[in-house]
Amino acid sequence: MPLSCAHGVQPRIREWIEAVEVVAIDVAECYRRGIAEHLEHTVRVADPFHVVRAANRVVDEVRRRVQNQTLGHRGRKADPLYRIRRLLISGSERLDERGHKRILLGLRRGDPTTSSSAPGWP
Repeated sequence: MPLSCAHGVQPRIREWIEAVEVVAIDVAECYRRGIAEHLEHTVRVADPFHVVRAANRVVDEVRRRVQNQTLGHRGRKADPLYRIRRLLISGSERLDERGHKRILLGLRRGDPTTSSSAPGWP
């Protein structure tokens, strides 16, 4: 129901809107525009699911680009970077010691310019 309608409900809706302090939203522009008109006074934060999804997408794009640059083709079953693609987007807390070692080994084999002391990797 639009705010311009609803005779007796409108003041209560305005009170509710004014009481909102923080809005957790998807990072898409359409959502930011959607809340801009009535919730411009709020603090906007990106919800964790979409932040992680965007970060995982970037990690996968980098993996594919390095794969193409080093081997000249898309990932294949036996390619080191292709084999660790799921581990790369797993949370560190979900990996055991074997998983961490597989990531490091896959990075070393898949990209000769990667060192084991790369920032962010143990």
